[in-house]
Amino acid sequence: MGLVFDASSLIILDSVGLLGKICATDLQLIVPKVVSVREVNSEYFSKKVLDGRFQVLEPPTDLFPFDLRPGLGDGEIAVIALVLKEPQHWAVLDDFRGRNVARLLNVRFLGTARLVKYLIDKGMLGNVSVPGILYEMKNAGFHIDEETILRVMKEPILDLG
Repeated sequence: MGLVFDASSLIILDSVGLLGKICATDLQLIVPKVVSVREVNSEYFSKKVLDGRFQVLEPPTDLFPFDLRPGLGDGEIAVIALVLKEPQHWAVLDDFRGRNVARLLNVRFLGTARLVKYLIDKGMLGNVSVPGILYEMKNAGFHIDEETILRVMKEPILDLG
């Protein structure tokens, strides 16, 4: 099982200092080539790509239906296409349209907030609290409302296996 990241997730995780902790886990981290090259402006992320911690893949965009592409960025299309090819992986998507398309295509996905909760619940991020990190992400510019924060905090532990 791997996690296929879109740029927005990587950017916010880096901005709140969680990207390093995620890289220290044994999770398989995947990023589409278009995301790694063009969208994420982070020295730490670039170093981890060069170190091979992130698997950089070219997405098979021919698997992605053309009629569902309008309104999506190249990153969302690439993430969903990679999970269409390898359905054991999870797409990490925060874009509303991207998540709706993933749902239509039966692609497994989760948002950054739910990913963070999963990692905290599993003890992979050290001694941090779910609400503390979610509010820190919100203060750093992550678009998440109070209702979503409360809903994520109440959810049972996810099974990503």
